[in-house]
Amino acid sequence: MSHLNLDIFDKSTSLGEIENNCIKLCFPNLKYENKNYPRCLLSLKSAGSMRFRNAEHNQNRIDFFTSLGIDIKRIRQPELIHSKEVFNCYFDENQLPVFESFLEGKIQTEKVFGDGIITTEKSFVPVITVADCVPIWFYDPISTVFGVVHSGWKGTGIIGNAIEFATKKYGAKPENFRIIIGPHIHDCCYKVDSEREQYFNTNFASDSCVNNMLSLEKANLYVLEQTGVLPENIIAYKNCTSCQEVFGSFRRETGGNLEIPFTVMSAAIGYF
Repeated sequence: MSHLNLDIFDKSTSLGEIENNCIKLCFPNLKYENKNYPRCLLSLKSAGSMRFRNAEHNQNRIDFFTSLGIDIKRIRQPELIHSKEVFNCYFDENQLPVFESFLEGKIQTEKVFGDGIITTEKSFVPVITVADCVPIWFYDPISTVFGVVHSGWKGTGIIGNAIEFATKKYGAKPENFRIIIGPHIHDCCYKVDSEREQYFNTNFASDSCVNNMLSLEKANLYVLEQTGVLPENIIAYKNCTSCQEVFGSFRRETGGNLEIPFTVMSAAIGYF
């Protein structure tokens, strides 16, 4: 077990434990002691950078997942492009894993670019990365669809696409979904310009941004409400990745300078 203290996590939302340099999370309103439900995890800064590029090798990432008993071959992960693109991952008729695009409808076998994964395959472990952006995990216990999305400011609304895709492909219903909105940069630290403030207050909750301080939580809660997800089935962590140094944070670690390395965290979901 890690020496890190769970007291850093908002107690009204904390259903997890810290172990092996990550926090493990459980969905709300599910009795885990009785059923085999997917688990969620978020790596912490102490785990090192989980940066993922299709053409790169990151041994630290491999070692991290191996330490958790997760075979790297199980992972299904897109290279992030800060979009609203989601992939449905499944086995084709030849038992090969494929990625089906939500926005374009294309089917690919590897090296996909996007920001979210849905699946019903228990052997798969969907993964995305974050470093201030919002990780959102989701699961429908009826259709058994599960997945995770990376919701940055440009991609806000992607969780709606993921749920729509799950509805189309697997007959999932929004009211059955359980949602975890993970730690991310909050409006205490996320200052934006007036143009972005207007964009969010026009397209999402009218109070998403107040005095140029942006709440990605409010914007995503608005999307979930419009999608039909029940409020009681949503957990929203209040932890700010910029404020709390246990998390990787682009803003805190670089001051906005893209030339400075920063700690990218993995957000994963699966049966592990």
